[in-house]
Amino acid sequence: MAVAKQDMNLSLKHGVVRSRLKELMAIKEREVGHIIQQKDIAEAIGVAEPTIGRWMRPTPFERIETEVVIKLCAYLNCALGDLLFIDKDHR
Repeated sequence: MAVAKQDMNLSLKHGVVRSRLKELMAIKEREVGHIIQQKDIAEAIGVAEPTIGRWMRPTPFERIETEVVIKLCAYLNCALGDLLFIDKDHR
């Protein structure tokens, strides 16, 4: 348990990982000309709707499922760096 806590402190020291899904969805909505619901994204990429809800919040990620990242990037036609970023000034 001490190792996990030490690893968490190290990662927080260097920043936290956050999602830009909300911003990317706004761009996609403008492109397609209509609002896209979270359930639509979830169905399109084969994940549960609460998963998309977590990605829409500004809360930092404690873990990231690579399969979800790959599917979201494909759905949005974006690169990994467009979807995720390291917030070095986290609070």
